[in-house]
Amino acid sequence: MGAKGHVQVIIPFQTETYSSTYSEIEPVDCSLPLKKTHCVDWVWRKFNSVFMEKPRMYSDFWNTTDALELLTRMQQGEIPEHCIAAVRLLANGVYSFEDCVRVARIKFDNYFKHIPNFTHRRTYPICFNSSKFHHIQFVTSCAKLLAFRSGIQVTGEECKIENVLLLLENFKVTTHIKKRRNESETFQRTMDYLVRVTNSKMSLPITNYCFTMQTNAFNADDVTHIDFITAGSNLVAENYSTSPLDRWYVKKRVGMIIPAIVTTSSVVSGLVTIELIKLVEKCLVEQHTNCSISLAVPILQFSEPGPVGKIELRPGEFFTAWDRWEINGNDDMTLGQFIIEVNKEYNVDLCLIAQGTKLFYISYIPSHTARLNGLMSHIIEMTDTESYVDLVASSDECEDIPNIRYYWA
Repeated sequence: MGAKGHVQVIIPFQTETYSSTYSEIEPVDCSLPLKKTHCVDWVWRKFNSVFMEKPRMYSDFWNTTDALELLTRMQQGEIPEHCIAAVRLLANGVYSFEDCVRVARIKFDNYFKHIPNFTHRRTYPICFNSSKFHHIQFVTSCAKLLAFRSGIQVTGEECKIENVLLLLENFKVTTHIKKRRNESETFQRTMDYLVRVTNSKMSLPITNYCFTMQTNAFNADDVTHIDFITAGSNLVAENYSTSPLDRWYVKKRVGMIIPAIVTTSSVVSGLVTIELIKLVEKCLVEQHTNCSISLAVPILQFSEPGPVGKIELRPGEFFTAWDRWEINGNDDMTLGQFIIEVNKEYNVDLCLIAQGTKLFYISYIPSHTARLNGLMSHIIEMTDTESYVDLVASSDECEDIPNIRYYWA
């Protein structure tokens, strides 16, 4: 990045992993969009909230909570953590791309039209105008991200701006009335919706994604992600009468991209080549070197690769981040048989099993006991391109255990 560069040697099972030392740099948190950078950071935080934090909270909540059980607890006066937010997201769920466009259009008004003024600066509310590119770009990219969050398959034809404009023709703008509900009103609305959820005559569309949302980590190389941030940043800039932002500026800001100069790239390339030669020559780990450089100072610092960090499984028994347990399954293996097989192979009783953000088994939740007879092929999400899936698990006996790689073929 610029005049700075870094070379780190990573050798499986011999050195530390890249994740052991990498720490992500996040944009500066600023709630008052006074500068161009603040506009980008504000939208970036919205992205993480709507497409990362809320889906994770939602999935974790409903994977460990039954709607009928929740209703009973709330009737007794209990309000579990994240209950109100999770039920609200369920009530406002989307089940088609048309729903996603509708919600994206509502978010446009909530973010850029009905804006509170936290500063002494004058703000300029924005009315949606389909003839302005950044208006329709925001709605389109937001709709695509909402579709991904809800597991809705969308074709390239549906995502075209022309199709989105057709869907927006039927959108009716309602008068915005800001109403602050007290806690009792919010609690009652939540209870009413839970009654509808648990009612057998409820007309809620039933899909695999009713109680699960997919997280979408920000990727500066994803066109849809950059479209959302760019359009949103320009709309915030318009709200506060600051200068517009170009796409490259936005990508540099959220991706923390600092263009490398040629001299830095050439030095890093040379250092990497030296380490590759050592690897081909089968040199010892101690003969490899990490390097950090800053040509502007100039500084050239060498260090030995970090050792593999050992994690204690039991007294006197350790594993590393490179290790994993492997279980060979089949089409008929149930979750209960999988747990027994892990205990047989590694002498550990599993109390929690998850795939990514999907938590599908917790031993102390009564409703999860019925899942023990379910087939693994129905519980886990499998792909046609892979023959295995990596699962995260924990045990009451051990504080940490390696990830488990389950082979189904």
